[in-house]
Amino acid sequence: MELTGWAIASNGHRSIRHFKCFCALQSHWAGETSADRHGYNAGALTPGRGFAAEQTGFNMFAIVRTGGKQYRVAEGDKIAVEKLAGDAGDKIELGDILLAGEGSELKDASKVKVSAEIIAQAKSEKVIVFKKRRRHNYRRRNGHRQQMTLLRIVSVG
Repeated sequence: MELTGWAIASNGHRSIRHFKCFCALQSHWAGETSADRHGYNAGALTPGRGFAAEQTGFNMFAIVRTGGKQYRVAEGDKIAVEKLAGDAGDKIELGDILLAGEGSELKDASKVKVSAEIIAQAKSEKVIVFKKRRRHNYRRRNGHRQQMTLLRIVSVG
């Protein structure tokens, strides 16, 4: 069954689009990155997105800070963070733990250790930087791809 509905375009005009296409556009407008689409930010807490995956059972979780961002992690999660030193297969320990808990109970974050394995070093999607000064024939187009590290959380506890 194909659902259709009204979609408001960025210029304010209404148009009929298929519901599937509209959902894809909504995720694009919400700032979804390729890392989200490939499942690397599953369970991560990032601004404007909330929880990417539901927590099942009473697993230990932690909120860690790395690269100036905060992530909600549990054992088995995959996240994409700002570039960290190391090669694929290396084990690292995330040191800045802000909060830890199990289910609805909070634990002492100073006693919790979060260890992760580096899956790969990669680059995020390209961001186009376009500068223009009208009536002066001035246009500059630059691209930038931020380097990132893909991590698999091995243990929380």
